[in-house]
Amino acid sequence: MKRYLKLTAALLSCMLLFGCTSTQVTIGQSTVSHSGASDGVESASSAQSSEAEQKDSYKDIKPDTKLKIYTYTEEKSDSIKAAEEIFKELYGVPKNTPEGYEADEDDVVVQIVPSEPLASIYYLLIFVQSGNPPDCYPASLFSYPYSVEYEDLFESVDDVLDFSDELWNDGAYTASALAREGKTYIPPVGVNIRYLLFYRTSVIKEHGLEDPWELYEKGEWTWSKFVEMSESFVGTQKNKYAVDGEQSLKPFLSTTGVPIIGTSNGKLVSNFKNPDISECVEMLTSYGANQKMLFYPKQQYSFSAPSLQRSEWVEGNTLFYVQTISYYERLLRLYKNREGRSDDEIAFVPSPTPDGKDTAYREAYISNSYMPVKGSENKEAYKAWIYSNLLLTQDESYRSRYIDSYKEKYDYTDELIERYEKVNAPGAFTPVFDYYEGYFDGRGFFNEHEPYLIFERACFCYDGSFEIYEEYIAEIEKEIDNYGKKE
Repeated sequence: MKRYLKLTAALLSCMLLFGCTSTQVTIGQSTVSHSGASDGVESASSAQSSEAEQKDSYKDIKPDTKLKIYTYTEEKSDSIKAAEEIFKELYGVPKNTPEGYEADEDDVVVQIVPSEPLASIYYLLIFVQSGNPPDCYPASLFSYPYSVEYEDLFESVDDVLDFSDELWNDGAYTASALAREGKTYIPPVGVNIRYLLFYRTSVIKEHGLEDPWELYEKGEWTWSKFVEMSESFVGTQKNKYAVDGEQSLKPFLSTTGVPIIGTSNGKLVSNFKNPDISECVEMLTSYGANQKMLFYPKQQYSFSAPSLQRSEWVEGNTLFYVQTISYYERLLRLYKNREGRSDDEIAFVPSPTPDGKDTAYREAYISNSYMPVKGSENKEAYKAWIYSNLLLTQDESYRSRYIDSYKEKYDYTDELIERYEKVNAPGAFTPVFDYYEGYFDGRGFFNEHEPYLIFERACFCYDGSFEIYEEYIAEIEKEIDNYGKKE
């Protein structure tokens, strides 16, 4: 069993987990640990066995009923298909078919119960109340932890999984960082960098700039280098910008190591006034439209012109485009193919590290993990499913079966795969998970006052202060104070 990060499971999971949000932990697509968990990480942890189970004990699981997964995709993602094959190899096809199972094939072990993305938690509540719930739901911070404490939709996995098992490596620590009131709801199967800075190698060369990836490999990818490169690219030219993307500020805010909405002693906390956050916002504001003009001026287009912004990057007028790895699969690679560019035309690099800082904090997301739904009795199948995903993530023998077909499907080169492994490798970064999106039933937990938008507008439209948003911030903090109180 190899202990380093494996790319395939991370990539396979992107199509499934396209909407996940974040908070704060220690890395790992393979649950490997990072040093220096920063403020906002919950310290409570579930009591775990001090003795590891015998190696390969997961093979003794005896699922007897097929699994129902409630998710916001109508078809099985690549990661689900891959994990299903591992499930069948290890455990066979369960003999019992649950009520409402629609799959006709005898060898199918997983049934997808689809829903609309933003309304999935709302309809899941209906399933739970009906007494016929699905077995599990993709573990995304898009709805966690609000769905746990407000709607009581999920069960703890503490009695189902033992994170001291050798296969989980340092999973006990990772699980504790995501715990709620000392209980674990998210199995720490994988944790990956959420946002990357995509760039065109030909644009870098044309402007005589240092390759950001080479700077990263040398440990020189810092804020000062990023600013120097950005100012050189923008220069005195009109309509040239350094950074764009629908979430262009997020990877930079996370370099502080402080989540916008974090946790402390089991409770949500607001970090709007945190000095590190305030300093970062002040710096980002200086790069905005009113000063250095390094960021694309989204405020001129009401913050809602993603196709226009992307075309500026395609045409070489924007240096970096901030997005997820799945965005490369869905859109950026199509540009490369359409224009007949070389395989190495599109590259990426993580966000720069603040000068003088030893720890590289970056926003992260949970992948290949599932939360058990309240009321499901199919615990053995759920447990087998989690271990199937864990093996897909960690075991080279399973991973190698799928990587060639995945490379062909999404135009991944060996170089891109190696780079993605490196940026997510043990010790490469300390993850920051953030609860700023907070959706739990199709409507925002923070209503129309989405915390990240306050930062975006403060940086792009004003002077970096939050005075104009004091009323909104007070509303958000009121929601946080009421968090966990059921009517």
